[in-house]
Amino acid sequence: MSDFLKHECGVAAIRLLKPLSYFQDKYGSTLWAFNKLLILMEKQYNRGQDGAGIGCVKLNMPLGQPYLFRTRDASKDALTSIFNGQIKKLNKKVRRGQVNLKDAADIKNNFDYGGEILMGHLRYGTSGLFDEGSCHPYLRRTNWPTRTLMVLGNFNMTNTPELNQRMIERGQHPVFGTDTQTVLEEIGYHLDEAHTDLYRALRDSGMPGPEIPHAISSRLNIQEIIHNSAKQWDGGYAIMGAIGNGDYFCLRDPHGIRPCHYLITDEFIAVASERVPLMTVFEVESIDFKGAIAGGGRYDNLIGKFLNQSIPAVGFSIGFERIVMLLLERDFKVPSSSKKKAYLIDKKATPELMKKVISQANEERKNGYKISINVMKKNKKFQKELLSKDGYEEIREFFAD
Repeated sequence: MSDFLKHECGVAAIRLLKPLSYFQDKYGSTLWAFNKLLILMEKQYNRGQDGAGIGCVKLNMPLGQPYLFRTRDASKDALTSIFNGQIKKLNKKVRRGQVNLKDAADIKNNFDYGGEILMGHLRYGTSGLFDEGSCHPYLRRTNWPTRTLMVLGNFNMTNTPELNQRMIERGQHPVFGTDTQTVLEEIGYHLDEAHTDLYRALRDSGMPGPEIPHAISSRLNIQEIIHNSAKQWDGGYAIMGAIGNGDYFCLRDPHGIRPCHYLITDEFIAVASERVPLMTVFEVESIDFKGAIAGGGRYDNLIGKFLNQSIPAVGFSIGFERIVMLLLERDFKVPSSSKKKAYLIDKKATPELMKKVISQANEERKNGYKISINVMKKNKKFQKELLSKDGYEEIREFFAD
């Protein structure tokens, strides 16, 4: 089962609710989240996308140690380039004896993406900017974790000039690049305001400086900050982000124009643009469908951008991929001329094995094959039966040993 191909950005995120050592003990890998993010992004990749980026936030890092990381790439096969690059760096440290893959503390301290929050973005450029600098995630760095912000999303704001003008009227200096920059700065403004108020109140109360960051973190009302930031947004969006203290947020436009699905367990929170990859990667049998099939609203400001006058306008969007998704669940077969192969990967796959599988999948895709990468389930026989039913003629297995 797969989602219908479309030209749209893809987003993915995993927020661990347990320490890395828990995933090593239960699933046999400290890189459980990293591997899941790779497969979740890979399953949302389509030929309309022209760049990729990933980000990570590590919780409770010692003072003096970095806690937020980002990698972006606008080259051909950007997703493969990013993950292969990270795996290559990690393997080099392993060979030198600097990292033990089974030691959660080692991974967290020595691997950039060995953190509790992992986010990824597959870009389908619409702003006219196609370099690495316009790939998500976008960052707003400070030396306060509670003010450091990372944002990515699948969206198109229709009133970006008006939002920039509001910032100018506040006395800010917005950069007129993309609506992503505008969203980042708007959230950053409200985060700064809340942070400054808390800091001054705590400082004036006589609280020692080293205790203030934790106190601010426990008092920040992220829901209120995001609500205030989004009040004036007009357009379709599915936006997610993380703050350096470990707070994670995700929001969607009120009309449900841009798709976004989530899964919450006692181990993790996972979010993705598409439901089927989310179900497949995390081995979920069913997530109740509650998404909108279509949505719309007024777009007066959008027309005005081009004609320099206010013209009443309405528009709507139909989620054809969601319609097809519902049909697929009812055994509808999407016509395809490509031969289909499925890869099943051991849950304890090493970074080297993941690199090999992704590279091999890309080569086969160049030869016209449709490749689906899946985590090997306990009931492998039933998993193969479902894949065969879905039209996969060949199934290959990749083991950690």
